[in-house]
Amino acid sequence: MRPVASHSTFNYVVLSAPGAIRKLRTRKFARMPTRLAAHFSASGKEDDVRQLGRVSDISPYGMSLTVMQPSARVGDHLDLSFRFTTDGADVRIDTIAIVRHVGMPDPADHSAAYGLEFGSLEPSQRIALKSFMAEHS
Repeated sequence: MRPVASHSTFNYVVLSAPGAIRKLRTRKFARMPTRLAAHFSASGKEDDVRQLGRVSDISPYGMSLTVMQPSARVGDHLDLSFRFTTDGADVRIDTIAIVRHVGMPDPADHSAAYGLEFGSLEPSQRIALKSFMAEHS
């Protein structure tokens, strides 16, 4: 890297070129903190036991799901089911979610968080999620 000559002073000094830059996709919608229960299992495996997890945050396009025994990997698909109430209506969502991130296990209890993207939701389900977020924000 070649130094650049300048005829004016700067309020800072560049000591080195930036290192590796990690590129992250931007979220389509902000996530809202929440505490909902969700059931999940590996998609397509009928003999897989349904497990219980806690939804830590949610948006109409995805969620963060904390699980006690993480076994999924990035790219895996999970059968996901959860409920919430919005505008006085009980909403149940059954969908397939794609694992986009697996967090580091917590040293205390070995739980970890999955970053999930909803594979497909009906428009009415997305609207219900947006309504739920508006009610609780």
